[in-house]
Amino acid sequence: MEAQLTEKFKKTKGCKNPININDMNYSKINNIEMDGIDTNDYPDFCDAFIASADYNGVKMTDKQLDKLNEDLDFVHQSVYNELF
Repeated sequence: MEAQLTEKFKKTKGCKNPININDMNYSKINNIEMDGIDTNDYPDFCDAFIASADYNGVKMTDKQLDKLNEDLDFVHQSVYNELF
């Protein structure tokens, strides 16, 4: 296991948060901070997005957040989790 982590670290050139954005485990995402929530847009919340989140205790990068925000179902559910 440690060798795999070391190899992933080398491949990401020392990135502090070496997450393969295509293989994110959503159960490891927490501390989600939403932005763009307009309650007048209920129930769609089409302008809402995830501004910040942690993955396995490490702050996600902008690139990772961009990929996460492409999952509109997850974003929509995150809005509901924050509001209700």
